Amino acid sequence: MFVEQQTLKGTVVAVDSLEIYKAACAGIWTVKEYELGKHISTWRLELSADGSGTYSKPGTASQLDIRWYISESHDGYRCVENVVYGGPWSYLEKSSVIYKEPLTFPVTSFSRHYIGTTVTYIKD
Repeated sequence: MFVEQQTLKGTVVAVDSLEIYKAACAGIWTVKEYELGKHISTWRLELSADGSGTYSKPGTASQLDIRWYISESHDGYRCVENVVYGGPWSYLEKSSVIYKEPLTFPVTSFSRHYIGTTVTYIKD
């Protein structure tokens, strides 16, 4: 009986996952808002790699500029938007009752949950 053994040497290098998730989130998203399970609104969201973004309402000239980033917490990464007053969910973004699901890779969708409201993001 012959058993081969080999010793390998290597170095573990930490990877900055924030940048990986940021690159994965950049692009165009369809954003659907549901209240008590009923679809009430649809938005188009474009997230640029530089941290800027734009919400627009399909079929209208309505547009809202935002800033966004990826945050890390004990249970994963999340896409966080700084929405100015008057934008979609701006009053809710400042509320403590928001639950944002952690992102999963590959990033193709994620949701946010408020009291009675769910907002689903689907990458185009």
